[in-house]
Amino acid sequence: MAKDAPDAAACRDAHADVVMWSSWTSFFSNSFVSIVLTPLLGHWSDLHGRKPFFLVAQACSCIPLTIVLLHLTSGLPLLWYYVVQIFLSAVSSVTVSLSFIADCLSPRNRAACFGLIMACFSVAIFIGPPVGAMLAPLTAALGALGTVAGCALYTLLLLPESLTPEAKAAAQRRHREQQHGHGHGGGGAMHPALGSTLRAVRILMRSPLFKKLTITMMITGGRASKIFMIFGGCGLVVQTFVLRTLLGCMGEQRVLLVALLASAGQQLLLALAGHKWVAFLGISLGSLGSMSFPTISSIKSCNAAEHEQGSVQGALYGARALASGTGPLVFAFLFSAFTQTGSPLPYFPGAPFIFGALLMLVAVGVAATIPVNAGSHRPAAAAVDGDHHQHQQQQQAGSSGSSLDPERRHGNKDAAAGWPAGEEAQPSGRASRGSVDLEGGGPGHDGPSERTRLLD
Repeated sequence: MAKDAPDAAACRDAHADVVMWSSWTSFFSNSFVSIVLTPLLGHWSDLHGRKPFFLVAQACSCIPLTIVLLHLTSGLPLLWYYVVQIFLSAVSSVTVSLSFIADCLSPRNRAACFGLIMACFSVAIFIGPPVGAMLAPLTAALGALGTVAGCALYTLLLLPESLTPEAKAAAQRRHREQQHGHGHGGGGAMHPALGSTLRAVRILMRSPLFKKLTITMMITGGRASKIFMIFGGCGLVVQTFVLRTLLGCMGEQRVLLVALLASAGQQLLLALAGHKWVAFLGISLGSLGSMSFPTISSIKSCNAAEHEQGSVQGALYGARALASGTGPLVFAFLFSAFTQTGSPLPYFPGAPFIFGALLMLVAVGVAATIPVNAGSHRPAAAAVDGDHHQHQQQQQAGSSGSSLDPERRHGNKDAAAGWPAGEEAQPSGRASRGSVDLEGGGPGHDGPSERTRLLD
């Protein structure tokens, strides 16, 4: 037993070192690369359309797979795979996918569909490793490369463009105005990378609502429970069925609170787990936390203009990437401090999860201040109160039409909806010219359109 003690200590120290180095890799990839490239990708998709950047993301996915294939066939060092991944992992199709959905669906249906999109990514992570383990390495590499190539071919030949010419023209006009403003500001043209980052910061800090959503997203993105994404099947059930049901009866803001509370409960259970079943219970409870990202994305999408959906989703996903880089690093320091030999702190590997639970409670406090009607869904009570209030306003307007302000008399829907003065974006969820509801009957549905026929 005396001989085993040093070996156990060495294993704990080695584990802490591995966690630390992998966290540093994630930090550089997400905090320095994704925070620049992801918003830039979203902005470019507003200017040039979604389809070209689907193809860019799919082409970038082929490069690491090609390196694996060359490693298996010609002995190319596998180190190049990790080097390439640091830069290409930021070129993700997630931002473009969410923007595509925002272009095609009414605000009411976006949150549930965002959840389904994210569930597909989770299930891919859940299914991919066991399927790959059953195949020979060369067969698995060829199969993965062929799958990505097939997706790229489908995108090139069959996938329609979702961005309308009007939205594209509006984004390009706004881009020219911004470039013109920088050119006359005395500093010359701004570097695209710097401009992308600053644009993302302006979007994320645009209004009190956006600030609260950004803080909540970064807290949820920084927690350590991402390592349990292998249990993506549970997330599929939550994001496919549970999310849609809860949205209909609770609304986005309250669903977000449920997701954050479930994440806090997960962190506590994992921190105090003394048996495997407790850890599995925590992981199952934490699957409800997967509703937070699609819900936040939907609220921001509904409060952004049609011509900037890509920029908004890119900025939001960039903030999440920044948190995903810095969060694990903080967790790694805590894990190392509470587990390494010679540390003055008591041995407690659950310390990072306690810290994660506290962060989740902070996120709950921030999310509780978000208006209940911030998204496209309203709880039944809020909807009844809102309809009653609107009816009273209509009666007052009928008796004293001159008392209404000019914007309301001329049908300015943004003013009638209480959109904050001075905002630079018209919320697509409140505009009659907004997106198309492919299911019919939802808000923003103005009848059949060319995009509806294309996607049908």
